[in-house]
Amino acid sequence: MCANDHSAVQSGDTIEVHYVYSTSQVKPGATLGACVANPILNPQLRVEAQVFVVVNDDRAADFVDMAKFEDHNQRIQAINIPTDTGTPVQYAGSTTGPSYNEKGSPYQVTWSVRPNVKKVSIASLGKWCEGNVFEEDHAHGVRNLVTNPELLSPIN
Repeated sequence: MCANDHSAVQSGDTIEVHYVYSTSQVKPGATLGACVANPILNPQLRVEAQVFVVVNDDRAADFVDMAKFEDHNQRIQAINIPTDTGTPVQYAGSTTGPSYNEKGSPYQVTWSVRPNVKKVSIASLGKWCEGNVFEEDHAHGVRNLVTNPELLSPIN
């Protein structure tokens, strides 16, 4: 997602951020594996998703602030998910990523996706990428768009 030769984000690009919640008592870390812990190998997962457009404007949202989290009753909670980007669309699905293009994801997820985009400062994104508990430092691919109606759930 950050300054990496093959995947640097530039002003005008969009990024999708997933705030992942798990019924496992886990600590934030790299990859989806950080959301799964023994003895709960099949946790309930909920993802709050927000799309940001990266802009060269210090008045835009601060990504460092957007990524903050706290421990509430032994559950890690994102504390600054945008509240001004519309009522989330909720649906059942699975985890995403290019590794699931040929095979299905083993994890079911309840998704809440906000319909409106929010501007985020590219400088703050770069600062966050200098070091974060999620070890994020480059853009990731996405799963192919699913178009088979038999594989889609209704949107409520």
